Amino acid sequence: MSRKVILKIKTEMGILELCAKLKEKRKELGYSLEEVVEKTKLYPSVIKDLEEGNLNNLNPTYLKGFIKIYASFLGIDTKEFIKEEKIPLKTKETQTTRENVFDLILKLFKTFKKIILIILILVLLIVFFIKILKTFKAIKSPTLDIKEQLKSIDIKKGEITVALTAKKNCYLQVKIDGKIFFDGIVKEKDKNIWKANKEIELSISDGLSVYIEVNGQPLPVLTSIPKKIKSLKINHTGIYIEK
Repeated sequence: MSRKVILKIKTEMGILELCAKLKEKRKELGYSLEEVVEKTKLYPSVIKDLEEGNLNNLNPTYLKGFIKIYASFLGIDTKEFIKEEKIPLKTKETQTTRENVFDLILKLFKTFKKIILIILILVLLIVFFIKILKTFKAIKSPTLDIKEQLKSIDIKKGEITVALTAKKNCYLQVKIDGKIFFDGIVKEKDKNIWKANKEIELSISDGLSVYIEVNGQPLPVLTSIPKKIKSLKINHTGIYIEK
């Protein structure tokens, strides 16, 4: 913090006694005004005002320095007649409107940061539980069992045709009549068609990632959540799924 120095003349000395002492000491030492000016580098008017007690003519900012320079030159201890008091100097800091707004927001945030943190945690928990609830409902929804739906698809004797379209990238293995025909990654939007005389078996990394048709008939969604289909066998006796 900035501090302002205030000079006070001790009451027992008095302003006139101080000035008289400076003048008296100069004469006692035999210095002329010109010699004092040359030695102290003070202006003649400053020396005259100090000796005559005309301190109002001097700049108060430099008054302390003038007195100390002159008194030191004359060998006078300034502590005999000057005491210093340091008092806090209040300063006003000007801020722009933008800075004031920022400071206000910062103070409010510090005050309510715990409340804000709790609210954020609650929101995240609510979102998390909503997702879990939706997943649970999807698993437990009273839809017709997938195996029962697959039984309703009629596969006539003759050639079996399976068309598969990937909704997103996934791993797929295809066996045709017991032999591995494809084993790898199918990319999103890829469409593949396989034909077999007896059986086609699919192994899929994610049942939700594919759309399948058997002899032109679309299969129902194989899983309600992302889940591996270990085996999907399609032959003339029916369609069998193993998860």
